[in-house]
Amino acid sequence: MTKKKKASKLTKCRQSTKKGRGRLMLDAYKVGALYDGISECADEAKYVLVENGIFTGTAAWPAEKRLRKQGYSFHDLSRFFLLPGLIDAHVHITLPGNGACAEDFYARSDTSSIFRQAAENAGFALRSGITTVRDCGAVPDIVFRLKREIETGSLSGADLLTCGSSMTVPGGHTHFFQGAADTAKETIRLIRRMREQGADFVKLIATGGGTRGVVQYAQMLSNAQLRAACEEAHKLGTYATAHVCTTATAKSAVNSGVDMMEHLIFADETNSLAFDEQLAETIARREIPVCITMAAINVSLLELERPGRKLTKSEQEERDMLARFKDTIYEGFRRTARNIRYVPGTDAGWRRSGFDSLYACMEPMAQLGYSNLEVLHAATGGAAAALRLPHKGAIAAGRQADFIILDGNPLWDLQQIRHPRMVFKRGQNVYTRAE
Repeated sequence: MTKKKKASKLTKCRQSTKKGRGRLMLDAYKVGALYDGISECADEAKYVLVENGIFTGTAAWPAEKRLRKQGYSFHDLSRFFLLPGLIDAHVHITLPGNGACAEDFYARSDTSSIFRQAAENAGFALRSGITTVRDCGAVPDIVFRLKREIETGSLSGADLLTCGSSMTVPGGHTHFFQGAADTAKETIRLIRRMREQGADFVKLIATGGGTRGVVQYAQMLSNAQLRAACEEAHKLGTYATAHVCTTATAKSAVNSGVDMMEHLIFADETNSLAFDEQLAETIARREIPVCITMAAINVSLLELERPGRKLTKSEQEERDMLARFKDTIYEGFRRTARNIRYVPGTDAGWRRSGFDSLYACMEPMAQLGYSNLEVLHAATGGAAAALRLPHKGAIAAGRQADFIILDGNPLWDLQQIRHPRMVFKRGQNVYTRAE
């Protein structure tokens, strides 16, 4: 096939999926191979069937005659690989991800410019093949508005789950997301307010982090606040996830009844490994999913270790701290990869982590114990299960038709996900890579 003819087929596919709004749309995508997000192997030579933005199943290539009689429109993508849309389980949509500190970004930005940045982030993620993002802390008024505008189609972007404000203490890590409280009663009040405004889940800051003036390893929310928050989340019909960056605060979070954890770093106060086998076994036994965010550190180290770059004293200190932190995170993952259920997240928006950097978390997962198939499952069907999204993450009847088209097979070469050829959301072609 010539390049001109190949481009013509892709153009027809893009045009045909935009037609017929308001009437029954039956689309059959002929693909050379696919991974459905939930099975233990890939499939070959299939039609993927979509009805008005919802998957209805798959069919073998010989079924074409029958499908034509049923009124399907056909899209020949037989040279390509189809994969469910990727899910980034941890982002901060109202931050820029360009290296700026959150405090500085918010100090110099008005509401309009922050919203504009958030909308750009959601669009960039979608064009990168990430059809769903879970925001784990943002400026609440802005993120709820963005969520509504994406849901109604006013803006094009990855579907957005959000906690609104992350719950912390006054002056604590992520306090600029407007979720600070110093008592259990006040924390509950904030959680209720977030749910009323449209929050999908509750995010709890159990440990310090990179917020200016915060001790990274210190416990933020008290044990009483953690317990009360988890209980309130359950009463409100949702789940609570906790930001944990030390072994000690991971224990506190687990004992408080959290349903999920972010980062899960088995570290002591020096960021050195402090692995706790009993804690790891408890997390595995209770089937508490963990969003691992190796991308944020990897992206920052790539920039700080760029050939020819001369580091300032503070940058050198940051580089040394991140390198030690990376070793601790990697070893913790390596020891628990077979037992704990992990899903990848980028921490996009935070410092240097971009909204296209999911591969920077998926690649080390493959290097440290997961097969490529297990990594792809973690970013699709596995993430959907962990985030309680039964309508997403898989090529299966009844699920939302979010999928990406790749040039090659990511089961053989995981890098294929870095540059999707086409992106579909709810059955609509929302992005086609320029030739």
